[in-house]
Amino acid sequence: MTVSDTESHQARFNGPGRITRGDLMGAARKIVENRSKEIRCLATPLIGFQGRSEKEIERRLAMYVIGWDFAAEELEEKYTALIDSGNYERAAGLAVFHGDIDRAVMILGRAKKENFRIMSTAIAAYTSMGKTSENNAWKDHCRELSSDLDDPYLRVIFAYIADANWYDVLDDSSLPLRERLGVALRFLNDQELNFYLNKVAETVIERGEIEGLIITGLTEKGIDLLQSYVDRTSDVQSACLMASFTCPKYFQDDRVEHWVQSYRMLLNSWSLFAVRARFDVARTKLSRRIDGLIQTKRVPRQIYLQCINCHKNISKTSNKNTDSQAKFRSGDDSKTRSNGGGNKSGVRHSTVCPHCGYSLPRCAICLISQGIPIPKDVISVDNYENGLTNNATEAIVKAESKFKEWFSICLSCNHTMHAGHAEEWFSKHWVCPVPDCDCKCNNI
Repeated sequence: MTVSDTESHQARFNGPGRITRGDLMGAARKIVENRSKEIRCLATPLIGFQGRSEKEIERRLAMYVIGWDFAAEELEEKYTALIDSGNYERAAGLAVFHGDIDRAVMILGRAKKENFRIMSTAIAAYTSMGKTSENNAWKDHCRELSSDLDDPYLRVIFAYIADANWYDVLDDSSLPLRERLGVALRFLNDQELNFYLNKVAETVIERGEIEGLIITGLTEKGIDLLQSYVDRTSDVQSACLMASFTCPKYFQDDRVEHWVQSYRMLLNSWSLFAVRARFDVARTKLSRRIDGLIQTKRVPRQIYLQCINCHKNISKTSNKNTDSQAKFRSGDDSKTRSNGGGNKSGVRHSTVCPHCGYSLPRCAICLISQGIPIPKDVISVDNYENGLTNNATEAIVKAESKFKEWFSICLSCNHTMHAGHAEEWFSKHWVCPVPDCDCKCNNI
């Protein structure tokens, strides 16, 4: 994130439980100090910005983020790893980016490809001709060669040695953004660096380049970048997951909420309900601020038991008019809707819908209507008869007994059972207990 971007959003992060600029600088200074301790243990100097800067902490933190805060020993290890993997072009480019032209000549000179060895000879002439102001044939040749090369690292090497201008490197968009940022952080002064970062930020936002988040951060500008990325790729999942780390924890944005709803609907359409639920839980945890306040709205209940007649939630109490109608209807058909015979008083039972009075389905195993307590299992009865003294054990037994009376509905064949009966049945069988139904309910 650029310096100006940080300052422009400072007000957004102020307030109870929010991060201030002082907090950011304190955390940045601590990271830089810890990194300095690691470098001192290596007993090699840090290769950083060559000059004075009022933003030294920010520069060093930025180089740490992009992986460019090399100590001399670490840089040598990087060269070795690239050479061993046959990536001579990038190793030579990395040497030039750190101002070590002689090392780039040596790397290309040891390559197996003859073209690389010829290029090393041309680069070696930089030490004798590159610093002269004459527009000689050698510089013209380097410029022509730079425009003809396909590899971005070799192209920027010859572009730089032709004019000794770092902007020839910074303006090459085919070079990875991290490499360009590393060069800018090492060689540009504060004013030039700030201008360059803002320019690059505008470019990556317009193009929707996801790598540009290392400049914008997950700020409002970062959301602009993610929106361009979604418009270009339709990858709402990546945008949603990344944005959830800061929105709504630090700021609100309607676009993020739209991505979230689209992503949740997508997961539901694929029947990935468990994945969607884990996403909801994780996003809620990410929205918790330092003061413990959660910024996301509670996700409403999405699953409830629905009457097959009126399609209303049977767990909700109906209003007076509907309640009277249910009483009237339950009184008309009391034999089928009560568990004890008559229902002359018109009082509703738990075996009927509270809205329309329609009978609830029966358990496919015991044929008892759902909503009626089923006999407790032998273990629970024995425990109660023996007189348990452990309150925790009693609570567990009660909870287990209560759970066994819950509705258990197969989402494939729609047959229903008591949860306890379903558990017992599918411990010995594979198919649905309803005759002529070959659904393997337990494998759905």
